[in-house]
Amino acid sequence: MRIGTDGGRGLAERAALARDEAEAARASLRRIQDEADMLTLLRAVLQQAQEETSRSLVGPVASRAKAYMQRVLPGLEPGFDADFQLASVSRGGP
Repeated sequence: MRIGTDGGRGLAERAALARDEAEAARASLRRIQDEADMLTLLRAVLQQAQEETSRSLVGPVASRAKAYMQRVLPGLEPGFDADFQLASVSRGGP
């Protein structure tokens, strides 16, 4: 009879351990999801800041470069990318 009683206790202990492990896994999942959400938000904020910085820097540079280019080729419309590289050129003038 003792074997059956000890075996039952072992199963109860294993079940309790499994419940504890499941709860720990759920808590870990919540932490990972929270971290992923935070990183997604951080990425969006950094991307927005990069775009705003790019606009504020490229705008004045593009305006000045356009003025110089139009002295050589009147009517020239240059387009610049975020890395200040000439991305496109169109000409609507004579």
